Amino acid sequence: CEPICPSKDLTLTPRQRIAVNREIEYRKQNNQEYKTLQKLYVYDGEQTCAVDGLCATTCPVGINTGALTKDIRNTQNSNFTQNIALKISNNYGMTLFAMRQGFKLLNLFEKVLQPKGYRGVRKVISSFPYWYDSMPKVASYDTTQNKIFDKHVVYFSSCINRAFGTSKKASDKRDLNVVVESLLQKTKFNILYPKKDKELCCGVPFESKGFKEQADEKLQELLDHLFEVSNNGEYPILCDNSPCTYRIVNGLKDMGLKVYEPIEFSLKYLVPNLAIKQSDEQIIIHTTCSAKKMGLENSFLELAKLLAKDVIVPSNINCCGFAGDRGFNFPQLNASALSNLKFAITPDTTRGFSTSKTCEIGLSHHAKRDYSSILYLLDQCSDGL
Repeated sequence: CEPICPSKDLTLTPRQRIAVNREIEYRKQNNQEYKTLQKLYVYDGEQTCAVDGLCATTCPVGINTGALTKDIRNTQNSNFTQNIALKISNNYGMTLFAMRQGFKLLNLFEKVLQPKGYRGVRKVISSFPYWYDSMPKVASYDTTQNKIFDKHVVYFSSCINRAFGTSKKASDKRDLNVVVESLLQKTKFNILYPKKDKELCCGVPFESKGFKEQADEKLQELLDHLFEVSNNGEYPILCDNSPCTYRIVNGLKDMGLKVYEPIEFSLKYLVPNLAIKQSDEQIIIHTTCSAKKMGLENSFLELAKLLAKDVIVPSNINCCGFAGDRGFNFPQLNASALSNLKFAITPDTTRGFSTSKTCEIGLSHHAKRDYSSILYLLDQCSDGL
């Protein structure tokens, strides 16, 4: 598990985290001093753990140290923070709106102060998110529905893609939902959206911070809406963000819903119904942790090779270390995990592609190339049949 851990060169590896936790528990049980070690563990063990769960994929007995970290975060959450999380969960649409407005203010703040001034303020106010040169603009998320075709698909846009649009350096400035709608119209799908879609969330932001109850409530709320809009599971469901899809798929149980993330949906439903003209450019791809856990690495490469003649897959990059929104507060984890990315880039590399917005922010910053969803390239390289 150690070579695949994004924090291995920064703080602790999974095995070291387990060893330190055992030592803390041993000292507690034997009335020995443990608080110093426990205090040190907050940063080294908890805050810089990406909780990606890739460690379980290479562990001979499947130990997921990320799950341990989530449990620790859960026990550390006070009644006050639990109540705050509950209020956010119950008013998620309003929360997302407030986040979008706050992000607009941060954009303006960074523009006025310039990067150097912004970094100076962040040294004083540590709660300010780290500012990447690849930060996206705020998405508009204006949806359209067409009802002229025989086929139906449910489209659930993740909250991160409803909030964040494209970066300043992106060649295609369209929001991701616009790209998805373009592809679905080309392939003659009627687009259906869940009711109150701006209120919905799969629960990943809550789960990663240890708010299990709120995470499960948001997931069940989403599943109920997806079940209804898909006509009890008759229509396929596309989620545009891999980490969200992974959580949804794991929570399906016996509901009979057919949920796909961008790679699998593209190969199954889009590519067979498109005329594709392969691009001459050299691209680089990053398979997210969730896509890897869903067994989609080879599928992503297959899709990328259909769209571009030259595809780079870095051999020494596993988890990007952005870890949801953790990269905004602990950019050193992202930097450490992607320290070798620059060696995979060549002067001919034009763009990068992945299937998770926050991963793409960190990847763009460290690769000095714009990363976006692979759906952008598919739309640019295709026409309807």
